[in-house]
Amino acid sequence: MISKSSVAISDPKNYENYAMPVMNDTGALFSPLRNVFLLPYLRLTWQQRLVSVFISVLAIGGISPLALGFAPIPAVDLPVPELHVTQPAIANEPFTVTGRQAGIFGLQNGSWEAWIYPYKILRDVQLSATLEQYGPPLDLHQLASTIVVTPSWTVITHSHIAFRIQQVLFVPSNIPAAIVLFKITSSRPLTLSLQFVPEMQPMWPGAAPLPSPEWVPDHSAILLHTEGAAHVGLVGWTTSQAAPFQPFQEITTASPQLELSLVYDPTQHADFIFPLIILMNQDGKDQALHLLETLRNAIPQELQRRYQAYQDLLATRLRIETPDPRMNEALQWAMIALEQSRVRYQDEEALIAGYHLSGRTTRPGFAWFFGRDMLWSVPALLDIGDLKTARQVLKFLMHRQRHDGKMMHEWSQSSHLVRWAKDYPYFYAAADATPLFLIAMDEYLRASGDLQFLTDSWQAVAAAYAYARTHDADGDGLYENTGSGHGWVESGPLSHAHQEFYLASLWTAALQAVIHMANAIGQVEMVSEAEQALTKARSALSMYWGGPSRCWAFAKTRSGQFNWVPTIFPAVALWHDLLPRDRTACLLDQWASAEFSTDWGLRPIRRSHPLYDPISYHHGSVWPLFTGWVALAEYRAHRPVNGFMHLWQNAELTFHHNPGKITELLSGEFFRPFPRSSSHQLWSSAMVVTPMIRGLLGLSGDALRHQLTLAPALPAHWDTVTVRHYRFGTHQVAFTLHKDAHRYRITVHHKGDTPLALRFLPVLPFGSQSLAAQLDHLPVDLNSSLTIPPEGSISLTYTFSPGVEIRPPLLSSFVTGQRSTGLRFIRAQFHKSTLRLALEGHSGRAYEVSLLTSLPLVSWTGVQNVRDQGGEWKTFVIDFPQDPRRGYVRKDVVLGFEATPHQ
Repeated sequence: MISKSSVAISDPKNYENYAMPVMNDTGALFSPLRNVFLLPYLRLTWQQRLVSVFISVLAIGGISPLALGFAPIPAVDLPVPELHVTQPAIANEPFTVTGRQAGIFGLQNGSWEAWIYPYKILRDVQLSATLEQYGPPLDLHQLASTIVVTPSWTVITHSHIAFRIQQVLFVPSNIPAAIVLFKITSSRPLTLSLQFVPEMQPMWPGAAPLPSPEWVPDHSAILLHTEGAAHVGLVGWTTSQAAPFQPFQEITTASPQLELSLVYDPTQHADFIFPLIILMNQDGKDQALHLLETLRNAIPQELQRRYQAYQDLLATRLRIETPDPRMNEALQWAMIALEQSRVRYQDEEALIAGYHLSGRTTRPGFAWFFGRDMLWSVPALLDIGDLKTARQVLKFLMHRQRHDGKMMHEWSQSSHLVRWAKDYPYFYAAADATPLFLIAMDEYLRASGDLQFLTDSWQAVAAAYAYARTHDADGDGLYENTGSGHGWVESGPLSHAHQEFYLASLWTAALQAVIHMANAIGQVEMVSEAEQALTKARSALSMYWGGPSRCWAFAKTRSGQFNWVPTIFPAVALWHDLLPRDRTACLLDQWASAEFSTDWGLRPIRRSHPLYDPISYHHGSVWPLFTGWVALAEYRAHRPVNGFMHLWQNAELTFHHNPGKITELLSGEFFRPFPRSSSHQLWSSAMVVTPMIRGLLGLSGDALRHQLTLAPALPAHWDTVTVRHYRFGTHQVAFTLHKDAHRYRITVHHKGDTPLALRFLPVLPFGSQSLAAQLDHLPVDLNSSLTIPPEGSISLTYTFSPGVEIRPPLLSSFVTGQRSTGLRFIRAQFHKSTLRLALEGHSGRAYEVSLLTSLPLVSWTGVQNVRDQGGEWKTFVIDFPQDPRRGYVRKDVVLGFEATPHQ
């Protein structure tokens, strides 16, 4: 249970006047932040005050009390930010706490491992408590009761009838360390023990001998020595004592396990916490111990710095408020997940692909750098206004561009410890990073307007363009897998393509990007060459159409034969508007069906195809990435009901498994992630942002043209949306959009140094036609571009004729282990006052569907229980017949409405 207090914030550096929301006693950790130093002292017994005075005298004398290793620190405040997830701890579900130089990956039962990149310092943390005069040690992991996840830290509570022990796990903002604060409340003295396996192992593919431990009693710390005398790890726990180490003379076949324990006395320690600090240092033992002491003294400041960093981020980045609080939170968590994917590598920063518990391996998910993962996430960075990180990503990739122009695929955090380029085949294994780089560079140009960066980077752009152009052995004008690497599918029966439609689509989009960039900086010859290449590529791309189902192929062989297996990969072509509209229905209908769509996302191939396997990485598992691709494709093809359903599925995943994060892949048959799926996956969270911003809101800013396009496709049950801090170039925009059955009303506020052109192109209900537009109460052309002054606002009213909107049929949530049961909305066609719906439902189930319309419903086929729900809402029920041979069955519905003059 969480309570919030609202206290005015003055100077954040003045703790005396600084207060924030705090937990109440049921989940409380500490007192308000303004009382960090004063109230804990006032609450002490006279004995504790005497100790405190003694500590102060030591400090005045130049002796750090923490160096003595016996002093816990006064309780510090943990505010509860507005954005948080509180839920029962699920023992076998993951959590991740990440920063730019360190990470803690674990399970919600309170077991975890700690990394100081690129090294795993320890693993298999086991906690137990022994109560005085009570019995044997109690396994705290069996007592994990709740988990509270905030952007800044995670709190796991272990509850017993005699005590409550809380772990507060966080990583400092700019220090290579991991910290766990232990807050103990107990009715009697207890001994808290922590066991762990020391590792000091670099991330895959690096390797090192196991470390040698050294107990440093004056600091209550274990040093972990490696073969290099200056390279040490350190695990320090205030007031703790170490259990005896395994003697050197003895041989053991088990993993070495170390143990620290501390004694808690409620009469002495009630207002103190016990910090466990894990760090690594390359400058030897003395420097490591000095850093330990520094961190022990700076914990309140580090907590405050961590908290404020995320408060500032959420206050200044894109913010969207809709009628769905859960969707609002999912977008905020997606932005946090992107931010927490930033990792410092030597003197650079870029985005890693994903995090997860590594166990006994040295692979913590995909916690290293992938070209395609970063580049598929750049649009989301630009959408939320994080141009700095997008630029860092592009520079990181350019620094590793091969001499012939090819862009990197994979770069481990331990690459500098091994001969990565010579001994491992992964550096340039994939073909798709090269066209994705060209697309991302153009996206960055449009969002930033930074012509100087493009000019400075032109050699890399031209080299990437030349590389892809020269990898076309059959001369059809399309970039090929052969000689370049895998496109998307890396293994299995679909992995041997000469040319994937996915890769061919990216190359065609990359040519469009090259033309735009070359035009922007006056590269006339390249413009002409790329325009000719684009014409040829579009013609070759059209050859993928046809086959037995009159749809788009997956790939082509060297002999020119097409592989017609139905997949979701043509969504990439729709993302970039490369396909004729009259040849997209076959794709959109099948993606919406139960053959592809589960309740939690999309499979890559049809469920009925012989290659389908629900636990196959490439041939059946659900990827939130694919769901995001298809969601945006559906919005761009004017299928907003399906687009919203798939966007909602990704957003809802935020609150399952690893709270606040979205996993990499799930079973194609049951709602459950793969055990080794990266539970915090970069591009999974990106696929909440981009379909929402570019699809649902239809937002697109062009900094070079000083133009904003807004093409909203709000779901029927939303009547308002507010957007703040949408940034591109020198422009910042905020707007509020209201919608009812007949009109849109929008007020736009603009800050910038030049006027801004606004194009408002809303998606209208079925059967509606645009009628009129008024700008500040004066008529304007419906198709005109509106001008907003540099520091100004406009109000626009856009009216349309009555039509029909369908509320997306959503589940209330997901249930782990459940199979799909939700309604599938295949397509809708409105013609001459008649709405025809193609639907799929689970055999033997009935579903209620809601419509928003002011048109009288005069006839219906295939539905029952038609009724008015008040206002302009109507509902009906669709029954699907029982068929034990089939899971999902198809049904057509016909709804007749009273004709209007505009239909």
